[in-house]
Amino acid sequence: MSENAAIGSPAQDGKTRLGLRDRIRLLRQRAVSTPAFHHWLRRMPFGRRFANARAADLMTIISGFVQSQVLSVCLKSGILDLLKQQPLPAPAIAARLDLPVRNLEPWLQSATALGILQKLDNGMFALGDHGAVVASDAGLQDMIRHHDVLYRDLLQAQQLLHTGHRDTELHTFWSYTGKHGVDSAEAKAYSQVMSSSQQMLADEIAASCRFSDFKTIVDIGGGTGRFLRAIGTRHPHLSLHLFDLPAVIAEAQEAMEKHGFSNRCIFHSGSFFDDEVPRDHDLYCLIRVLFDHQDDSVIRLLSNVRKAMQPGAKLMIAEPMAGTSKAEQISAAYFSVYLFAMGGGRCRTPCEINDLTKLAGFKRLRLIKTSNPMLLTVLEVQA
Repeated sequence: MSENAAIGSPAQDGKTRLGLRDRIRLLRQRAVSTPAFHHWLRRMPFGRRFANARAADLMTIISGFVQSQVLSVCLKSGILDLLKQQPLPAPAIAARLDLPVRNLEPWLQSATALGILQKLDNGMFALGDHGAVVASDAGLQDMIRHHDVLYRDLLQAQQLLHTGHRDTELHTFWSYTGKHGVDSAEAKAYSQVMSSSQQMLADEIAASCRFSDFKTIVDIGGGTGRFLRAIGTRHPHLSLHLFDLPAVIAEAQEAMEKHGFSNRCIFHSGSFFDDEVPRDHDLYCLIRVLFDHQDDSVIRLLSNVRKAMQPGAKLMIAEPMAGTSKAEQISAAYFSVYLFAMGGGRCRTPCEINDLTKLAGFKRLRLIKTSNPMLLTVLEVQA
Protein backbone atom coordinates (compact mmCIF):
# COMPACT_ATOMS: atom_id res chain seq x y z
CA MET A 1 0.00 0.00 0.00
CA SER A 2 1.21 3.48 -0.72
CA GLU A 3 1.23 6.33 1.74
CA ASN A 4 -0.77 9.33 0.61
CA ALA A 5 -0.91 11.40 3.76
CA ALA A 6 0.34 11.29 7.31
CA ILE A 7 -2.21 11.48 10.09
CA GLY A 8 -1.66 13.36 13.31
CA SER A 9 -3.83 14.24 16.25
CA PRO A 10 -5.07 17.83 16.59
CA ALA A 11 -3.45 19.87 19.32
CA GLN A 12 -5.39 20.12 22.57
CA ASP A 13 -4.31 23.43 24.09
CA GLY A 14 -7.37 23.90 26.33
CA LYS A 15 -7.90 27.55 25.31
CA THR A 16 -11.45 28.87 25.44
CA ARG A 17 -10.89 32.13 23.55
CA LEU A 18 -12.21 32.19 20.02
CA GLY A 19 -9.71 32.30 17.19
CA LEU A 20 -10.01 34.63 14.21
CA ARG A 21 -11.70 32.01 12.02
CA ASP A 22 -14.32 31.24 14.66
CA ARG A 23 -15.01 34.95 15.21
CA ILE A 24 -15.55 35.34 11.45
CA ARG A 25 -17.91 32.37 11.50
CA LEU A 26 -20.01 33.91 14.25
CA LEU A 27 -20.11 37.26 12.46
CA ARG A 28 -21.36 35.47 9.37
CA GLN A 29 -23.97 33.65 11.44
CA ARG A 30 -25.32 36.94 12.81
CA ALA A 31 -25.38 38.49 9.35
CA VAL A 32 -27.16 35.55 7.72
CA SER A 33 -29.75 35.62 10.52
CA THR A 34 -30.71 39.22 9.65
CA PRO A 35 -33.51 39.84 7.10
CA ALA A 36 -31.89 43.15 6.11
CA PHE A 37 -28.73 41.29 5.08
CA HIS A 38 -30.78 38.96 2.86
CA HIS A 39 -32.48 41.94 1.23
CA TRP A 40 -29.13 43.63 0.56
CA LEU A 41 -27.57 40.39 -0.73
CA ARG A 42 -30.33 39.79 -3.27
CA ARG A 43 -29.86 43.28 -4.72
CA MET A 44 -26.25 42.49 -5.62
CA PRO A 45 -25.56 40.35 -8.75
CA PHE A 46 -22.98 38.14 -7.01
CA GLY A 47 -25.04 38.09 -3.84
CA ARG A 48 -28.19 36.97 -5.63
CA ARG A 49 -26.42 33.91 -7.02
CA PHE A 50 -25.04 33.05 -3.59
CA ALA A 51 -28.39 33.56 -1.85
CA ASN A 52 -30.24 31.47 -4.42
CA ALA A 53 -27.69 28.66 -4.15
CA ARG A 54 -27.95 28.60 -0.36
CA ALA A 55 -31.75 28.71 -0.56
CA ALA A 56 -31.69 25.71 -2.90
CA ASP A 57 -29.40 23.86 -0.47
CA LEU A 58 -31.77 24.60 2.41
CA MET A 59 -34.79 23.47 0.39
CA THR A 60 -32.98 20.21 -0.34
CA ILE A 61 -32.61 19.65 3.41
CA ILE A 62 -36.24 20.60 4.11
CA SER A 63 -37.63 18.36 1.38
CA GLY A 64 -35.08 15.56 1.64
CA PHE A 65 -37.51 13.11 3.23
CA VAL A 66 -39.86 13.54 0.27
CA GLN A 67 -37.07 12.96 -2.23
CA SER A 68 -35.96 9.73 -0.57
CA GLN A 69 -39.55 8.46 -0.58
CA VAL A 70 -39.93 9.25 -4.28
CA LEU A 71 -36.87 7.12 -4.99
CA SER A 72 -38.24 4.37 -2.75
CA VAL A 73 -41.59 4.38 -4.56
CA CYS A 74 -39.90 4.22 -7.96
CA LEU A 75 -37.91 1.20 -6.85
CA LYS A 76 -40.50 -0.77 -4.88
CA SER A 77 -43.43 -0.10 -7.23
CA GLY A 78 -41.50 -1.54 -10.16
CA ILE A 79 -41.22 1.72 -12.13
CA LEU A 80 -37.44 1.41 -12.41
CA ASP A 81 -37.63 -2.21 -13.57
CA LEU A 82 -40.22 -1.33 -16.22
CA LEU A 83 -38.29 1.61 -17.62
CA LYS A 84 -35.01 -0.31 -17.54
CA GLN A 85 -36.50 -2.48 -20.27
CA GLN A 86 -37.88 0.31 -22.47
CA PRO A 87 -39.30 3.88 -22.37
CA LEU A 88 -43.04 4.01 -21.74
CA PRO A 89 -45.77 6.67 -21.61
CA ALA A 90 -47.50 7.32 -18.31
CA PRO A 91 -50.72 5.41 -19.22
CA ALA A 92 -48.69 2.30 -20.12
CA ILE A 93 -46.73 2.47 -16.85
CA ALA A 94 -49.97 2.86 -14.91
CA ALA A 95 -51.61 -0.05 -16.72
CA ARG A 96 -48.69 -2.42 -16.11
CA LEU A 97 -48.57 -1.48 -12.42
CA ASP A 98 -52.38 -1.57 -12.10
CA LEU A 99 -52.51 2.04 -10.92
CA PRO A 100 -54.75 5.00 -11.80
CA VAL A 101 -52.84 7.39 -14.06
CA ARG A 102 -53.85 10.35 -11.88
CA ASN A 103 -52.16 8.69 -8.89
CA LEU A 104 -48.99 7.94 -10.82
CA GLU A 105 -48.44 11.30 -12.51
CA PRO A 106 -47.26 13.29 -9.43
CA TRP A 107 -44.63 10.64 -8.70
CA LEU A 108 -43.41 10.66 -12.29
CA GLN A 109 -43.18 14.45 -12.24
CA SER A 110 -41.24 14.45 -8.98
CA ALA A 111 -38.94 11.64 -10.08
CA THR A 112 -38.22 13.49 -13.31
CA ALA A 113 -37.37 16.69 -11.44
CA LEU A 114 -34.94 14.71 -9.26
CA GLY A 115 -33.18 13.04 -12.18
CA ILE A 116 -34.47 9.59 -11.27
CA LEU A 117 -36.46 9.59 -14.51
CA GLN A 118 -36.40 11.70 -17.65
CA LYS A 119 -39.22 12.68 -19.98
CA LEU A 120 -38.40 12.21 -23.64
CA ASP A 121 -39.46 14.59 -26.39
CA ASN A 122 -42.14 12.13 -27.52
CA GLY A 123 -43.72 12.24 -24.06
CA MET A 124 -42.53 8.84 -22.88
CA PHE A 125 -40.59 8.31 -19.66
CA ALA A 126 -37.15 6.72 -19.41
CA LEU A 127 -34.60 6.26 -16.64
CA GLY A 128 -32.62 9.33 -15.67
CA ASP A 129 -29.01 9.13 -14.52
CA HIS A 130 -29.91 8.41 -10.88
CA GLY A 131 -32.57 5.89 -11.82
CA ALA A 132 -30.23 4.07 -14.20
CA VAL A 133 -27.62 3.68 -11.45
CA VAL A 134 -30.12 2.38 -8.90
CA ALA A 135 -31.80 0.04 -11.39
CA SER A 136 -28.48 -1.65 -12.14
CA ASP A 137 -27.06 -1.83 -8.59
CA ALA A 138 -28.44 -4.52 -6.28
CA GLY A 139 -26.48 -3.10 -3.34
CA LEU A 140 -28.13 0.30 -3.62
CA GLN A 141 -31.53 -1.34 -3.98
CA ASP A 142 -31.05 -3.32 -0.78
CA MET A 143 -29.90 -0.16 1.00
CA ILE A 144 -33.00 1.77 -0.13
CA ARG A 145 -35.31 -1.03 0.99
CA HIS A 146 -33.48 -1.31 4.31
CA HIS A 147 -34.13 2.40 4.92
CA ASP A 148 -37.75 1.59 5.71
CA VAL A 149 -36.47 0.44 9.10
CA LEU A 150 -34.59 3.68 9.77
CA TYR A 151 -37.44 5.83 8.45
CA ARG A 152 -39.91 4.31 10.91
CA ASP A 153 -37.52 5.06 13.78
CA LEU A 154 -37.05 8.65 12.60
CA LEU A 155 -40.80 9.24 12.69
CA GLN A 156 -40.16 9.57 16.43
CA ALA A 157 -36.97 11.62 16.08
CA GLN A 158 -37.67 13.82 19.11
CA GLN A 159 -38.20 10.76 21.28
CA LEU A 160 -35.00 9.27 19.89
CA LEU A 161 -33.16 12.47 20.80
CA HIS A 162 -34.30 12.31 24.43
CA THR A 163 -34.27 8.58 25.11
CA GLY A 164 -31.56 7.26 22.81
CA HIS A 165 -31.69 4.10 20.75
CA ARG A 166 -33.70 1.99 23.21
CA ASP A 167 -36.33 -0.14 21.47
CA THR A 168 -35.62 1.23 18.01
CA GLU A 169 -36.38 -1.07 15.13
CA LEU A 170 -32.89 -0.48 13.73
CA HIS A 171 -31.31 -1.54 17.03
CA THR A 172 -33.34 -4.75 16.93
CA PHE A 173 -32.31 -5.40 13.32
CA TRP A 174 -28.60 -5.01 14.13
CA SER A 175 -28.97 -7.12 17.25
CA TYR A 176 -25.51 -8.62 16.81
CA THR A 177 -23.95 -5.37 18.11
CA GLY A 178 -22.28 -6.21 21.40
CA LYS A 179 -23.86 -9.66 21.37
CA HIS A 180 -22.13 -13.01 21.01
CA GLY A 181 -25.15 -15.29 20.73
CA VAL A 182 -26.73 -14.44 17.38
CA ASP A 183 -29.12 -16.96 15.84
CA SER A 184 -29.11 -17.98 12.18
CA ALA A 185 -32.17 -15.88 11.26
CA GLU A 186 -30.60 -12.71 12.66
CA ALA A 187 -27.29 -13.52 10.98
CA LYS A 188 -28.96 -14.07 7.61
CA ALA A 189 -30.85 -10.76 7.76
CA TYR A 190 -27.92 -8.49 8.53
CA SER A 191 -25.46 -10.49 6.40
CA GLN A 192 -27.65 -9.86 3.35
CA VAL A 193 -27.64 -6.09 3.90
CA MET A 194 -23.89 -6.02 4.53
CA SER A 195 -22.98 -8.34 1.67
CA SER A 196 -24.97 -6.56 -1.01
CA SER A 197 -22.91 -3.37 -0.67
CA GLN A 198 -19.53 -5.04 -0.19
CA GLN A 199 -18.82 -5.20 -3.93
CA MET A 200 -18.71 -1.40 -4.18
CA LEU A 201 -16.34 -1.26 -1.22
CA ALA A 202 -14.15 -4.04 -2.58
CA ASP A 203 -13.85 -2.33 -5.96
CA GLU A 204 -12.85 0.94 -4.29
CA ILE A 205 -10.32 -0.73 -1.98
CA ALA A 206 -8.84 -2.83 -4.80
CA ALA A 207 -8.35 0.29 -6.92
CA SER A 208 -6.71 2.22 -4.08
CA CYS A 209 -4.56 -0.38 -2.29
CA ARG A 210 -1.81 -2.79 -3.26
CA PHE A 211 -2.15 -6.39 -2.12
CA SER A 212 0.80 -7.90 -3.98
CA ASP A 213 3.08 -7.45 -0.94
CA PHE A 214 0.96 -9.77 1.22
CA LYS A 215 0.58 -13.54 1.34
CA THR A 216 -2.32 -13.89 3.77
CA ILE A 217 -5.33 -11.73 4.56
CA VAL A 218 -7.70 -12.02 7.54
CA ASP A 219 -11.07 -10.29 7.21
CA ILE A 220 -12.28 -9.68 10.77
CA GLY A 221 -16.05 -9.42 10.96
CA GLY A 222 -16.03 -10.47 7.31
CA GLY A 223 -19.66 -11.53 7.06
CA THR A 224 -20.40 -13.89 4.18
CA GLY A 225 -17.02 -13.28 2.54
CA ARG A 226 -18.05 -10.90 -0.23
CA PHE A 227 -14.98 -8.71 0.30
CA LEU A 228 -12.60 -11.68 0.43
CA ARG A 229 -14.07 -13.11 -2.77
CA ALA A 230 -13.63 -9.82 -4.58
CA ILE A 231 -10.03 -9.36 -3.44
CA GLY A 232 -9.22 -13.06 -3.83
CA THR A 233 -10.41 -13.04 -7.44
CA ARG A 234 -8.06 -10.16 -8.25
CA HIS A 235 -5.17 -11.64 -6.25
CA PRO A 236 -5.17 -15.44 -6.57
CA HIS A 237 -1.89 -15.70 -4.62
CA LEU A 238 -3.56 -14.62 -1.37
CA SER A 239 -4.45 -17.10 1.35
CA LEU A 240 -7.88 -16.06 2.66
CA HIS A 241 -9.07 -16.18 6.28
CA LEU A 242 -12.51 -15.12 7.52
CA PHE A 243 -13.29 -14.43 11.19
CA ASP A 244 -16.84 -13.79 12.44
CA LEU A 245 -19.52 -14.97 14.85
CA PRO A 246 -20.44 -18.68 14.64
CA ALA A 247 -23.88 -18.08 13.10
CA VAL A 248 -22.34 -15.79 10.48
CA ILE A 249 -19.60 -18.30 9.68
CA ALA A 250 -22.30 -20.83 8.79
CA GLU A 251 -23.65 -18.34 6.22
CA ALA A 252 -20.12 -17.58 5.00
CA GLN A 253 -19.23 -21.23 4.42
CA GLU A 254 -22.33 -21.69 2.30
CA ALA A 255 -21.64 -18.53 0.29
CA MET A 256 -17.96 -19.31 -0.27
CA GLU A 257 -18.76 -22.84 -1.42
CA LYS A 258 -21.40 -21.53 -3.80
CA HIS A 259 -18.83 -19.22 -5.43
CA GLY A 260 -16.03 -21.78 -5.55
CA PHE A 261 -13.94 -20.36 -2.71
CA SER A 262 -14.37 -23.06 -0.07
CA ASN A 263 -10.91 -24.54 -0.79
CA ARG A 264 -9.20 -21.13 -0.64
CA CYS A 265 -10.72 -19.80 2.57
CA ILE A 266 -10.10 -20.86 6.16
CA PHE A 267 -12.95 -20.03 8.55
CA HIS A 268 -12.53 -18.95 12.17
CA SER A 269 -15.52 -18.44 14.47
CA GLY A 270 -15.59 -16.22 17.52
CA SER A 271 -16.15 -12.74 18.90
CA PHE A 272 -13.55 -10.17 17.94
CA PHE A 273 -13.93 -8.70 21.43
CA ASP A 274 -13.35 -11.82 23.50
CA ASP A 275 -11.91 -14.64 21.39
CA GLU A 276 -8.46 -15.10 19.91
CA VAL A 277 -8.07 -13.70 16.42
CA PRO A 278 -6.04 -15.84 13.93
CA ARG A 279 -2.39 -15.17 14.69
CA ASP A 280 0.71 -14.19 12.71
CA HIS A 281 -0.76 -13.18 9.35
CA ASP A 282 0.39 -10.39 7.00
CA LEU A 283 -2.72 -8.28 6.62
CA TYR A 284 -5.78 -7.91 8.83
CA CYS A 285 -8.89 -6.06 7.65
CA LEU A 286 -11.69 -4.27 9.48
CA ILE A 287 -14.16 -3.27 6.78
CA ARG A 288 -17.00 -1.12 8.13
CA VAL A 289 -16.51 -2.46 11.64
CA LEU A 290 -15.15 0.28 13.92
CA PHE A 291 -17.91 2.79 13.26
CA ASP A 292 -20.44 0.30 14.64
CA HIS A 293 -18.98 0.64 18.15
CA GLN A 294 -18.25 3.18 20.88
CA ASP A 295 -14.66 4.18 21.69
CA ASP A 296 -14.16 1.81 24.62
CA SER A 297 -15.34 -1.14 22.53
CA VAL A 298 -13.13 -0.08 19.62
CA ILE A 299 -10.04 0.03 21.86
CA ARG A 300 -10.92 -3.41 23.19
CA LEU A 301 -11.38 -4.76 19.66
CA LEU A 302 -8.17 -3.19 18.33
CA SER A 303 -6.19 -4.43 21.33
CA ASN A 304 -7.40 -7.96 20.70
CA VAL A 305 -6.38 -7.75 17.04
CA ARG A 306 -3.01 -6.26 17.95
CA LYS A 307 -2.24 -9.25 20.18
CA ALA A 308 -2.55 -11.53 17.15
CA MET A 309 -0.18 -9.49 14.97
CA GLN A 310 3.58 -9.75 14.63
CA PRO A 311 5.55 -6.46 14.61
CA GLY A 312 5.40 -4.98 11.13
CA ALA A 313 2.12 -6.64 10.18
CA LYS A 314 -0.56 -4.35 8.76
CA LEU A 315 -4.15 -3.63 9.69
CA MET A 316 -6.47 -2.09 7.10
CA ILE A 317 -9.38 -0.01 8.40
CA ALA A 318 -11.91 0.93 5.73
CA GLU A 319 -15.20 2.69 6.40
CA PRO A 320 -16.98 6.02 5.90
CA MET A 321 -15.22 8.73 7.89
CA ALA A 322 -15.95 12.31 8.85
CA GLY A 323 -13.93 15.09 7.27
CA THR A 324 -14.02 18.49 5.61
CA SER A 325 -14.76 17.56 1.99
CA LYS A 326 -18.35 17.71 0.72
CA ALA A 327 -18.42 13.93 0.25
CA GLU A 328 -17.15 13.30 3.78
CA GLN A 329 -19.67 15.75 5.24
CA ILE A 330 -22.54 13.99 3.44
CA SER A 331 -21.30 10.67 4.77
CA ALA A 332 -21.00 11.99 8.34
CA ALA A 333 -24.47 13.58 8.22
CA TYR A 334 -26.02 10.25 7.29
CA PHE A 335 -24.01 7.83 9.42
CA SER A 336 -24.06 9.97 12.57
CA VAL A 337 -27.82 9.58 12.88
CA TYR A 338 -27.96 6.04 11.48
CA LEU A 339 -25.37 4.74 13.95
CA PHE A 340 -27.04 6.52 16.87
CA ALA A 341 -30.41 4.97 16.02
CA MET A 342 -28.68 1.61 15.68
CA GLY A 343 -27.21 2.00 19.13
CA GLY A 344 -23.65 1.46 18.00
CA GLY A 345 -20.76 3.79 17.37
CA ARG A 346 -20.20 6.92 15.35
CA CYS A 347 -18.59 8.29 12.22
CA ARG A 348 -15.04 9.27 13.21
CA THR A 349 -12.32 11.35 11.60
CA PRO A 350 -9.03 9.67 10.64
CA CYS A 351 -7.37 11.58 13.50
CA GLU A 352 -9.83 10.13 16.01
CA ILE A 353 -9.20 6.61 14.73
CA ASN A 354 -5.46 7.27 14.93
CA ASP A 355 -5.81 8.11 18.63
CA LEU A 356 -7.69 4.85 19.25
CA THR A 357 -5.12 2.73 17.40
CA LYS A 358 -2.32 4.23 19.48
CA LEU A 359 -4.17 3.37 22.69
CA ALA A 360 -4.43 -0.20 21.40
CA GLY A 361 -0.68 -0.46 20.84
CA PHE A 362 -0.31 0.29 17.14
CA LYS A 363 2.62 2.41 15.99
CA ARG A 364 1.94 4.21 12.77
CA LEU A 365 -1.11 5.09 10.70
CA ARG A 366 -1.28 6.12 7.06
CA LEU A 367 -4.20 7.44 5.06
CA ILE A 368 -4.84 6.01 1.60
CA LYS A 369 -7.00 8.25 -0.55
CA THR A 370 -9.90 6.74 -2.44
CA SER A 371 -11.81 8.12 -5.40
CA ASN A 372 -15.07 8.08 -3.43
CA PRO A 373 -14.58 9.33 0.16
CA MET A 374 -18.35 9.41 0.61
CA LEU A 375 -18.27 5.61 0.38
CA LEU A 376 -15.16 4.99 2.47
CA THR A 377 -11.70 6.11 3.51
CA VAL A 378 -8.88 3.58 3.93
CA LEU A 379 -6.33 3.66 6.74
CA GLU A 380 -3.30 1.39 7.05
CA VAL A 381 -1.99 0.76 10.56
CA GLN A 382 1.29 -0.93 11.40
CA ALA A 383 1.76 -3.17 14.42
